Amino acid sequence: MSEREPDGVYRAVELRVSNVKRIRAIALTIPPEGVTISGRNGQGKSSILDSIAAALGGGSAQPERPIRDGENEAWVTLTLDAEPGGTPTRIVVDRSYRRDESDATKYASGVTVRYDDETIRRPQSALDALRGATVDPRAWADPPGLTKPDARDRARLKLLVGSLKDGFDLDAHARQRDVLADRRLRAGRDKRAAEAVRDELGAEPPHPPEIDAAGWHAAQDRRAKAEAVVAEWKLRERERVVRIDKATDAEVRAVSFETGQRVSLEAEAKRKGELREALAASERACGRWQKSLDDATNAWQAASYEAEKACDARAAALASDPCPDPAEEIARAERALEEWADASKARELVLDERRRHREAGSAVVQTEKAWRSAEDLVAEIDERLMAVIAALPMPRGVEITPELRIMLDGVPIDQASAAERLRASVGVAAGLCGRLRLLWIHEGALLDADSRNALAEAAERAGVQLFVEVVERVEGAVVIEDGELVD
Repeated sequence: MSEREPDGVYRAVELRVSNVKRIRAIALTIPPEGVTISGRNGQGKSSILDSIAAALGGGSAQPERPIRDGENEAWVTLTLDAEPGGTPTRIVVDRSYRRDESDATKYASGVTVRYDDETIRRPQSALDALRGATVDPRAWADPPGLTKPDARDRARLKLLVGSLKDGFDLDAHARQRDVLADRRLRAGRDKRAAEAVRDELGAEPPHPPEIDAAGWHAAQDRRAKAEAVVAEWKLRERERVVRIDKATDAEVRAVSFETGQRVSLEAEAKRKGELREALAASERACGRWQKSLDDATNAWQAASYEAEKACDARAAALASDPCPDPAEEIARAERALEEWADASKARELVLDERRRHREAGSAVVQTEKAWRSAEDLVAEIDERLMAVIAALPMPRGVEITPELRIMLDGVPIDQASAAERLRASVGVAAGLCGRLRLLWIHEGALLDADSRNALAEAAERAGVQLFVEVVERVEGAVVIEDGELVD
């Protein structure tokens, strides 16, 4: 088995098909320019093109129901000849289908490829390397069902990148880009909001000086000492008043008692007629009471003296840290504490302002980073698509812009005439088809005679064979009816 790789350019020279889709049996010699296939709908025109695609393609190119209804086997043989100088000079592709006996909806298929008279060991790999990509020029020139230029350009681009062997998925790329673009949009919005907050704050204030905590503690001490002096004075005054109140009460009680006794004795003396003796006895009793009063007074004075000494001792202790005017000292300390509190509050406001500046700056940095990351991801995915596009072999005059618009000779392709678009589409398809110079056009009935002529001229210039299916009979076309060619 040969492992040679073809190094020539190939064209189809013969197609033989049996029981593939609607075809019964055909044997078609193919001229260098290609073939126009004519026939009513349902007669097998598309089956001829599908047979060529099935012979060359892998699993994705195989029809869902390749075998004609009522038959159990089908096959297609496609013969390719190299242009002068190419080797091998002839490649023959045989693909066969056999219906599964246990399940009529299933089938087995096989393919062999011969280079001249040598069979290839890995036939499908050889065909994949030979055939390139397939793009329908008519569908590329005028994407069906679309009217907006950007949608038409996107459909054209999807046909191009979707036909590549690595199968670039433009829709998946677009979805991924939309997600990244939305992320970039939200990051940009957050970035602008953070910058607005930063700009509104203005310049960051300088760091405030430290506040002397020792001054605050000194003012607290001065106030505490002044308040202690005032409290001592109030205590001494309360004790003095208490002593006076007690002495007065004792004296009043003694005088009241003495007066009452004197009145009682005088009344008793008068009643008994013994006034002198009663008065003398009263004088003696009053003397005793006076002595008791004097003793009480002396005791109170002694207690008062001790209290005075205790007050003087406390005053002396306070006098070691003089406080000439406690009320003024308290007021002065209160003012100092209020000033300290105001300074502390002002400092906290400045520190809070600086914190907000730092937070705003950090937010700007973070949102800038997120935005740049999203921007880089969008740029990366755009570069990936542009790399795929740059690898496409576009003909001269056809250009794909970074905005994914397709230009023809410097103007949007949809502003060109139908004939110009068809010629450009053939050049695009020819650049993708690889060594196998075959193009086919489904729904060729949608093209008028001028468009078909423009296609044929463009295909001849591009050096490709053109297979076109039409409904009406045209000069030079092969006609198919009920799956067979008609003379």
